[in-house]
Amino acid sequence: MDIVIPYIKDVLKGEELRYALRSIERNLTGWRGVHIIYGDYFPDFLENAAQEPPGGDHPLGAFQYEDTPGRKEYSVYRKLLAACAIPWITDDFIYWNDDHFLLAPLDVKDLKPWHNGALSDEIQRPHHRRWREAAKNTLVLYPFCLNFDIHRPIIFNKKAFRAIFEFYQSEVCIKSIYRAAVGLGGYFVDDLNLDPFLKYGEIRAAIEGKLFASSKTGITHDYLEVLEEKFPDKSKFEI
Repeated sequence: MDIVIPYIKDVLKGEELRYALRSIERNLTGWRGVHIIYGDYFPDFLENAAQEPPGGDHPLGAFQYEDTPGRKEYSVYRKLLAACAIPWITDDFIYWNDDHFLLAPLDVKDLKPWHNGALSDEIQRPHHRRWREAAKNTLVLYPFCLNFDIHRPIIFNKKAFRAIFEFYQSEVCIKSIYRAAVGLGGYFVDDLNLDPFLKYGEIRAAIEGKLFASSKTGITHDYLEVLEEKFPDKSKFEI
């Protein structure tokens, strides 16, 4: 099964993506190739990535699809729709974000549709204004849906994804809409999305024994130090 990562330029120019890829290579089994869909910037530490299809000794591919400024979720699902049109990407693919860090061994067959409860409950907690807009739009369509838009990957089917998102224009919670539209439930987990003010020792303690981790507003120097300690070896994708 392939992995698809929509990438938007961040202030650290791909450092989150670097460690997400290292965590995939070290801990995930059962995947075939990784496809990065980027907008106006591609991290320069990735070796020979801007080619499709990947395969053999070159399991990383990339292609460009422009972002729509100020419309994060729309840009992401348009990129995923573009991936759905590529014939060599597997019919079922793993949607992975650049801030998903896999901390322990996991096989693709053990990936679950994870959520952290009702989206209507999650929207009551502090969130960025744009995410709240997407959540409100989602709840208009599916008032009782669960919140699958947590910091863990999820498996999408290309045909189902196209049927759901092809005519959408608004900001919505992509994973939650997908699971609600296909009428399927999931598995409850706590979302380990760490506060940016945590220090090195606190981050190490928080991720101990966890399967996935992320950060609310990007990774800090302390978080980078922990990730480098956790994943010191370059992935096969890096220069």
